[in-house]
Amino acid sequence: MMSRRVIRGASSLLPKRAAVDGNNSKIANMGPLVQNPLELNQDVAPQGGFPAVRVRRNSPNKFWSIGTFLFISTAVMAYGWYRYYKWIKKRDELKKEREVLELAMTPFLQAEHDIAFTLQRRAFLKKVEELMKGEPEFNAYEKFYNSTTRFQYPVYNAQLRHFKGTGLLESEKELNAATQK
Repeated sequence: MMSRRVIRGASSLLPKRAAVDGNNSKIANMGPLVQNPLELNQDVAPQGGFPAVRVRRNSPNKFWSIGTFLFISTAVMAYGWYRYYKWIKKRDELKKEREVLELAMTPFLQAEHDIAFTLQRRAFLKKVEELMKGEPEFNAYEKFYNSTTRFQYPVYNAQLRHFKGTGLLESEKELNAATQK
């Protein structure tokens, strides 16, 4: 809401009202003073009225209509979704193929792991036997896990690289070379 002060200030911008011919009638002094009103030439509409005003846009159709745009954009999006679903099917096929190959390779990988584990276990047990020679009641091959029905890997972290140069692995290599001949 405008305050009174603003309204009062705005009223000073309006043209001043002046008395005409000394009487107090409030007529705005906005144009030439006319003595005889019959001398005024007033513009009026011609007979039959003014011609109709054209309000329609007058721009030429230089491009496609909205229907064409909708059809083209729908077609492009449909093609994109088609390619996307095709790619998903291809990706799923490749994933299934990889899973089948991994499943087929599992026995070979497990066999390699078992061979490496057996070599490490033998080398470790030989090393333990050498270290514990002085203990008559110690048996390095005794099971010390509670479960006898299920195999559990030992907790130690013995690697073949730990036994390099000890002479334990060299005898294993000679044994393997003799069995392969």
